[in-house]
Amino acid sequence: MVPIILFTSGGDPIDRIVGLELGADDCIDKPVNEKELVARIRARLRIIDRSDNRVIDCYSFAGLLLDVSERRVTRPNGSALPLTSGEFDLLVAFVKKAGRKLSRPQLLDLTERRVTDDSTRSIDVLVSRLRRKLFAVTNNEHISTIRNGGYQFTSEVNAVHRDQANSPASR
Repeated sequence: MVPIILFTSGGDPIDRIVGLELGADDCIDKPVNEKELVARIRARLRIIDRSDNRVIDCYSFAGLLLDVSERRVTRPNGSALPLTSGEFDLLVAFVKKAGRKLSRPQLLDLTERRVTDDSTRSIDVLVSRLRRKLFAVTNNEHISTIRNGGYQFTSEVNAVHRDQANSPASR
């Protein structure tokens, strides 16, 4: 997380309030005293250091570890599960929305696929291929079809912090 410090030309406090409401972390009026600016930057960086900024980008389910930032799915033995880019994006969408019914249009949106006349069919094909690959590794069904509704990821998913992702207990 990068702290945002606004510089304003003084005057109207409404500008500072709006800036802070829109996400700025601090606000300083011009002209800026260099020592004050350095002190405010250091203070903001101390706040970041004290907070828990670990991004959850790893998930475990059925003995598999999904690492979103590395774009990798790892088996319990440490070997990678080969997935196409589309299959991986679909798995990420399912895992992040586990237990929820997802329609084909929602899956297209979540996987950032182009919407075409055949796009809903392409989701069906991706789901079929992903099911087959997951079943081959876990011997378990993870994706249910919801009649006239789409699909649902039915496995229990646990978020894993990156520093815990390499431990066997996270799987």
